[in-house]
Amino acid sequence: MSESRFWGTAAAIASSPVAVAAGVVNGAYQAATGSGPFADGFETAERAVVQAAEKFGTEHGETITKATITGVIGVIIKVGSDVVRRS
Repeated sequence: MSESRFWGTAAAIASSPVAVAAGVVNGAYQAATGSGPFADGFETAERAVVQAAEKFGTEHGETITKATITGVIGVIIKVGSDVVRRS
């Protein structure tokens, strides 16, 4: 019993790097080709993120637009005042 357990453990340790490498290669292939569980999981996560972003944009779109315009105007005023001071 002791010997078979030793050889089982030795075989598992010896094959672990090969199994890990095969898993990485398989995962990379699935990610590159858009197939398998990786693609399914990615699409599910992507869908959730896009829906949350759309909801946020719908709820806060007016505020974001106002803040963007205000920021651009502030930059223009700052650059203009720096140009006038240097002239």
